[in-house]
Amino acid sequence: MAFDIEQSSPGLEFDHLVSKTKKYFPWITLKPLGGTKNSTYKEKIFEGNEDITVFCTQHQSGLKLKYNDENHALRLMVPISGGGFRARVDCEDVICANNVALVASNHILDEIEIVPDPEIVVGSVVFNPSIVDQVLCSLNEGGALEASDYQPTIDLSSEHGRVIRESIRILVLGMDDGLPTKSSKAYALYQEATLHLLLEHFLRTRCKNSRYETQAQRAVRQAVDYMHAYMGLPLTIGEIANEVGVCVRSLEYGFRHYMETTPKAYLQSIRLAAAHKDLSNPSNNLLVKSVALKWGFTQMGRFSAQYFSAYGERPSETRNQALKRR
Repeated sequence: MAFDIEQSSPGLEFDHLVSKTKKYFPWITLKPLGGTKNSTYKEKIFEGNEDITVFCTQHQSGLKLKYNDENHALRLMVPISGGGFRARVDCEDVICANNVALVASNHILDEIEIVPDPEIVVGSVVFNPSIVDQVLCSLNEGGALEASDYQPTIDLSSEHGRVIRESIRILVLGMDDGLPTKSSKAYALYQEATLHLLLEHFLRTRCKNSRYETQAQRAVRQAVDYMHAYMGLPLTIGEIANEVGVCVRSLEYGFRHYMETTPKAYLQSIRLAAAHKDLSNPSNNLLVKSVALKWGFTQMGRFSAQYFSAYGERPSETRNQALKRR
């Protein structure tokens, strides 16, 4: 599928850009830098298959893109000409300009700010996890995209970096020349060759004891300890993430990956377990409401429903049975 997000006029009105972007990429929110919408925007997109998408963007004025995508697709963004852009990756700022490109998984990409520059052209390629896994296997690396160890930037002045920049430039120019339709197989092979080069020379798979997984495991462990220590307080997931030094998205990813649950669900489960232990204790003299409040439940109806879902009986039934054992 190939389409241009632009008009026949010198550029694309911002509201039009927003509507088109929302149609094809609903997880991206756009905002003009400086508050002005009187700018020229051009964007070309080619999606040859489900595995790889190529973009070319031009923005005369600054633009902020906010991402909320849980997909683990790998995004490569290369400044082809003009200025650069700032990205926020896993809660850290990354500056990409001139000889620096961005490479990051969508699920840890928070936002991108493209600086005002009438000459700026950014070429991007998004590789879905399936094609990344295939190329990793061909390199005898195994693993998966989420287990790849890499820095979020690429030095385009290096030998292989210059090849990456030229590869992206050819893919972008190919869209203007109609290459995707003239020779779709050749265009697809060139896309895959670019990914092969990227993985072979800039990314390497992680083993289970690698830095990233150790950081994720440490964050989950610290979050679990913090929840157990303060579960009676009105905690929020944002506060917990801040306490262990990661962003909310990273903490949620860690819990899903290592605990097969979410931080919110885990916190609820240990609170319910604590309440159940108290209510099951014959020596407990607290009323059901007091037990619920003790462990962070402020809405009695919701607490009762959650308790029943977990233990198959109402909190009052558990307490009454405990009292009979006195």
